[in-house]
Amino acid sequence: MLWKKLIERMVRTDSLWRGLSERRGWGQYLFKNKPPDGTAPPNSFYRALYPKIIQDIEIWDKNTLECKRILTGHTGSVLCLQYDERVIITGSSDSTVSISHSNSCQRATRAKVKVWNTSTCEFVRTLNGHKRGIACLQYRDRLVVSGSSDNTISYPFCTCKPIPHMAKDMIVSSDPIQIQEHSGRVFRLQFDEFQIVSSSHDDTILIWDFLNDPAAQAESTPLHRFLGTPDVQDVIEEMKEEQRSLSSVEMVSVWQLLRDRSVRWQTLSVVVVNAGMQLSGIDAIWFYTNTIFENAGIPVSQIPYTTVGTGAIEVVAGLIGTALPWMRYVSVVCVVGIIAGFCMGPGSKPSAAQ
Repeated sequence: MLWKKLIERMVRTDSLWRGLSERRGWGQYLFKNKPPDGTAPPNSFYRALYPKIIQDIEIWDKNTLECKRILTGHTGSVLCLQYDERVIITGSSDSTVSISHSNSCQRATRAKVKVWNTSTCEFVRTLNGHKRGIACLQYRDRLVVSGSSDNTISYPFCTCKPIPHMAKDMIVSSDPIQIQEHSGRVFRLQFDEFQIVSSSHDDTILIWDFLNDPAAQAESTPLHRFLGTPDVQDVIEEMKEEQRSLSSVEMVSVWQLLRDRSVRWQTLSVVVVNAGMQLSGIDAIWFYTNTIFENAGIPVSQIPYTTVGTGAIEVVAGLIGTALPWMRYVSVVCVVGIIAGFCMGPGSKPSAAQ
């Protein structure tokens, strides 16, 4: 029932899901109430919907809702996905991580990862991977860290860098380091240059420290692979120094900031400007324009014209305002006041507060 409610909510609120539902014919399985006589067979919805779980990756145009390309290769359902302008990285219940590239395609088969050149179908390299399904992954700074249902975290699952004798930015894989401290499936993780944070079905959240863990100083660490050289001691010392300098910065509470006389006028100007922005509804229009218009029933293709129309109304309102001889001076004073407030005060605080 939870899966049904989730899919129904996505179809209602997301135009891509709605278009996918129409093309896949999910409408006959969704939004169906249970018959009053109770004649519906148990779990009939799931039995009908499970075969519809797709095992490929489809690239859609969000404006036209047209499928531009289909990437195949997984034998199980796709559980997680990340992408940027160069690669698409997917994790599947078939124990594989698949990386698709314009010039190369890397695919994991069961407990191994294989790298192929799509233009020549030339096999490049194989490495060990997870034993069970990939539940989560993150792609950042040319590194992929993945968590699996086998209770392990693998890092770096791959690195991306150019290869002289192959296509530019060809994807190269490295044998991943696997760490296992969780006793349940790893279903969420994030990492940066210092640490990995993971959560599991064993009701624990673990933090893995790259800098202070002796095992992380070994030659096969992600930092060695990322930089492509075994001499990374200077880089590690620089990161430690940065970490120490950040830890020595005194944190100021909101109450301390309000009591500090040296920045009282700047703080007051930020509060006034932010209050005006919030009460005027400008932030809601800027950040939630598409969602507001979609919920109002406006087709996605017509939303840009609606936004232009809103701007035209503002221009007309400005022209009407000039009909009053004293309104122009009030407008100039308001504009100068806003600009001056942002210039003299801590202008970064509004963005940070939001």
